[in-house]
Amino acid sequence: MVSKIFTGDMPELMEKILNYLNSEIYSGINSLFSCTLVNRYWCKMSIPILWQRPFTTYETPTFISAYFSSLDDNEKLILKEYGIMTDFSNTLFQYERFLKVLDLSFLNHAVQEWIELQFPKFPNQQEDTTELNCHIINLLFRILIEGGATLSILKLNFYDLHIEIRPEIFYLLGRNKYFLSQLDELSVTAIDDLHIEDAISWLKVLEKSSTKIRNLTISFYYGYKPRLSHAYIRVIKSQEQLRLFHIFGDKDYSTEFFGIISALESQKKSLKEIEIDRCIYSSEFETLKNCENLEEIRILKSKDEKVFKTFNTSCCNTLRLSCYQPIDSNNLIQILEKSGSSLQQLEINSFGQGIYSQSLLLKTLMIFCPNIAYLSFSGIKLDFQFLEFIKRLQKLEFLILDWMIDESEKEMKAYIMDFAKILPSTLQYLGLNNHPSDLHIDILLNHCNAPLKMMFFGIIYKNNNYKNKIKALIEFCIRKMTLEYVDIIDFAIGEATPSFENWNDIRKDLEEYVKVVPYGSLNIDF
Repeated sequence: MVSKIFTGDMPELMEKILNYLNSEIYSGINSLFSCTLVNRYWCKMSIPILWQRPFTTYETPTFISAYFSSLDDNEKLILKEYGIMTDFSNTLFQYERFLKVLDLSFLNHAVQEWIELQFPKFPNQQEDTTELNCHIINLLFRILIEGGATLSILKLNFYDLHIEIRPEIFYLLGRNKYFLSQLDELSVTAIDDLHIEDAISWLKVLEKSSTKIRNLTISFYYGYKPRLSHAYIRVIKSQEQLRLFHIFGDKDYSTEFFGIISALESQKKSLKEIEIDRCIYSSEFETLKNCENLEEIRILKSKDEKVFKTFNTSCCNTLRLSCYQPIDSNNLIQILEKSGSSLQQLEINSFGQGIYSQSLLLKTLMIFCPNIAYLSFSGIKLDFQFLEFIKRLQKLEFLILDWMIDESEKEMKAYIMDFAKILPSTLQYLGLNNHPSDLHIDILLNHCNAPLKMMFFGIIYKNNNYKNKIKALIEFCIRKMTLEYVDIIDFAIGEATPSFENWNDIRKDLEEYVKVVPYGSLNIDF
């Protein structure tokens, strides 16, 4: 089989291997570059994957020159007038054909860096490169469109963008519909007054050229114009099967949606995921009651719990709710009862503000939602009912907590001891977001029998109890022999925020027993 892979007799398997390498965050690119050196066949298979997302992947923008190898004399003359050397090398591949992912902000940044590389000896020669930057970006768009690129992901992020996409580019996009015809994911964000017309022009083209979008992300801000909202609506209605819709408002929280949410009525059968970020309830949200096939619901950074009650799905397996105020459990009962045994991932985050009617919430979860495998609670109170709830979750694999402290230290220690004892044998990841002074991690570790593979918690390095806590962690590692990774945050005494200054010392204390990973490496998202 190995010889067949080397000679090209198994192209499907080879492609799967290369795509897997491409998915590796840290080593994928280097591994793919190594594959290009194996032989001609491996090079031919690797290059298209390497050039799918160059603007978001490569650290240096030197690759841009490869797109200019086929420029004619007139185009080279224009670049020369800007002071750009045009002795571009001939290439073995037509790289523009391989592009699949394009992010407008990354494109802009890469071009700015590429321009700076053209003037290394005279850094001040091009003090204002806006005009040149605009020309290069429009030139690249023309090369990519005419060169046969077919995008699968397009991110129109207009933040800090000081360029204008010229009318001839939109004309080309209108004529060459292949460039956007296979678009699967579209994101339109950070639109301000300067870019509204550009955004509308893009949406007009997308309405006609892209009907297979499955994931759509849009942002709102206070100055939205009706023409832009209508353009969004037309794009939504033109899709054959929209699967995910994500909308997030501005810092002042959006309250008007100008028919955009109502337009989701046209996608009620296909819509599986919805994410509503920084938005306040509007009557338009009642449309979402008709989206009965929703499987994943995320309502984030809300200031209005009424939106929690606007869903009528019975197949929700993922539910994330976060609110900058105490969460009233009465607003969650309907969706939890409807979701029932389908619910596998649940996050409720009150940002430390607490949860009203916690007893009702836990009772509902125990009766209707026995299959939760991922659970994240912020603002929960440790009590006997909560411990009983955790004990019943026989499929729980990931648990993240930030509990409220309203008991005496003696009572909290007792609760934490009991909590450690009842953690289910299925649990693999435990993340504790409480401040180390409230955590009593040594007590938890000394009484925990769950075969944890990963942990996240804080510790105070310069504290008399530090050695006891590290000793408890080491003994847990020796006793269970399952813990592989820990993410430990170092706090200074009396400080509420991490310091990180003693991270290397903590790592050395534990290096014989468990791998200490950098902060955030074990973040579990869903």
